[in-house]
Amino acid sequence: MSFVASLMQQLKTDGFYTVPAELLEKIQSRFWAGCCGDEATEETIREVWERHSYLCDTHTAVAWNVARQYEKSGGVTRPNGRALHRLAV
Repeated sequence: MSFVASLMQQLKTDGFYTVPAELLEKIQSRFWAGCCGDEATEETIREVWERHSYLCDTHTAVAWNVARQYEKSGGVTRPNGRALHRLAV
């Protein structure tokens, strides 16, 4: 059984799977994640509208908000090392 198939089997059986520490480290070095609740989403839609006269949908507002979180966390580059374009909000 392949590695991915074994993970999928573990997910089916246990409801979750665990990746080896080395793989987790690689994933975490390439990805960054955040979350945005309903209230913050609404606030982001308002801010984008007020500053840019652009009415964004909820999915875009969540992405916009999380990108701002990334910047505030000190992340100024993408996980691949290329420069992150700063948001205007």
